[in-house]
Amino acid sequence: MDKAEKLIKKYNMKRLPVEGTYFSRVYESAVKADANSFASAIIGLYSESLDSRSMMHKLDVDELWYFLDGDPIELVLLDENGELSRVVLGSDLDKGHRNFHLIKAGVWQAAYSMGQYSLYTCIAVPAFKNDIFEGADESLLLEFPEHAEVLKEFIPTSKYLPDDYKE
Repeated sequence: MDKAEKLIKKYNMKRLPVEGTYFSRVYESAVKADANSFASAIIGLYSESLDSRSMMHKLDVDELWYFLDGDPIELVLLDENGELSRVVLGSDLDKGHRNFHLIKAGVWQAAYSMGQYSLYTCIAVPAFKNDIFEGADESLLLEFPEHAEVLKEFIPTSKYLPDDYKE
């Protein structure tokens, strides 16, 4: 059993449909002003050996990413103006890695491990729920043809999480 498999077992991670991310919710605020205004945190993992990566998607809420362990993670981001950027999360500040990064609501995002495995956490306020997730489809390539070569490797097989999906 490699390190990625050990982490998946230790944190009881499940594979997220559409995306391929292994994750487990590790925190949900007990303080709730209403059904949609509370915080949540997940621990997630990408693994080359398990073909796990985050496919292009966007959320209706801000998401704060923190690098925890393993190899660096590359975030591929496409904002509403069509600007494509990349952010590397990792521990080597001399190489320009960042320990954390905020992805604003509505920004298309994808991510993958730049090595064998990468462990991270994400915090979302309000909390992550199925209805705040939208996966990209082929229309994103038509809308931003100048980035099609990069984006096409991150187009998921479905736009939405299954109706019956439960964490």
